[in-house]
Amino acid sequence: MKTSNVLTLISMLLLILSISMILGAIVAPTSDSRLSNTAFLILTVLAMIMLALSSLLSTYAKKKAASTVQRTISVIKCVKCNYQEERDFQVGDYVLKKVGSCTKCAGTLIVASIYLLSPKR
Repeated sequence: MKTSNVLTLISMLLLILSISMILGAIVAPTSDSRLSNTAFLILTVLAMIMLALSSLLSTYAKKKAASTVQRTISVIKCVKCNYQEERDFQVGDYVLKKVGSCTKCAGTLIVASIYLLSPKR
């Protein structure tokens, strides 16, 4: 499971726990259970704090995942002359694939290499 999915699951469980604790404190107010009502209230506040923290962590994880998107680059070279160009990888590209004719010498253009462009930090 991805980190963001785990954090979302934890957030949902904490939300359910918080709601059930609030309902438990509201539904069962008796004079002899004053301590248990206080315990319910404290646990509910703690669960709400944990819910807020897990939501923040989930948001941070999503932003971090979005910023680490890598681009794949295909290097196109002519087999006759020194002509070379780079373009975004296209589905179906592979090394030594013929992709067209050179505009300078009419030689064959091939995919010479494929690499990942690391994001700047």
